[in-house]
Amino acid sequence: MELLFRHILVPYDGTKPGDKAFNSAIQLAKKFSSKITILACMEKNSTFGFFDTKSEKKDMKKRNEVMEKKLSELEQIAKESNIQCNSKISSCNVASTCIISYVKSHKIDLIVMGKSSKVSPEKIYHDSTVNHIYVSVKCAMLNI
Repeated sequence: MELLFRHILVPYDGTKPGDKAFNSAIQLAKKFSSKITILACMEKNSTFGFFDTKSEKKDMKKRNEVMEKKLSELEQIAKESNIQCNSKISSCNVASTCIISYVKSHKIDLIVMGKSSKVSPEKIYHDSTVNHIYVSVKCAMLNI
């Protein structure tokens, strides 16, 4: 059986493990002539659950602006490597649910994601996220 990874998804959280995952996806995309989608899942931090406060909306806007800039830089790196790449920012409550939904609604052959052993607000993709995705999707996964 020949391995073919036509569409690689890189869930991206802006951390060093996320950068390593993207760089690994670039190498794989070169080898398999794949396209890459970078998915940034911006988790909401609602204090009151049903609605966001003014400061939470301001914080989310700032986080989105920072992420948009970073994704633009990553797309440029892919372009310089002659790799088709697009990115998407998705606002969600739980990153793993967002990633699973994206995988199921697009033809994703491989997920390449960074994994941090330390759980902190900046490091969204921790063990429980990776495990939840792993048991919920049918495509291959590579954790960097």
